[in-house]
Amino acid sequence: MQYPCIFNIQATQSQTGETNSMMRKSRRQIYICSFCGKQQDQVQRLIAGPGGVYVCGECIAALSTGPEEPQEERGLRCSFCGKKQRQVQHLTVGLNGVNICSECISLCQEIIAEQQRH
Repeated sequence: MQYPCIFNIQATQSQTGETNSMMRKSRRQIYICSFCGKQQDQVQRLIAGPGGVYVCGECIAALSTGPEEPQEERGLRCSFCGKKQRQVQHLTVGLNGVNICSECISLCQEIIAEQQRH
């Protein structure tokens, strides 16, 4: 299945149980969740969006409940799909100006569920 605003899933070493010998020889890129700051080896799933934004499975689970009260319109955009705040049901504001909308949270949930089935 194609997900237009989600580009990649990074499996962690603990998930695969393997390390790539070439990765050990070269400097390894470290990916970090844009919402909680955990590194890829500290989470089970890290889903990448455009422009170097990432969200981990733990944050997706925490963000899936949505807001407790209505949001104030602030002209923000989803960092994953680019939709404006007024175009989506809910926009979660993360660290360093990274945001994720309810639609992208749902897509991430689908990706995680699909990966768990395989």
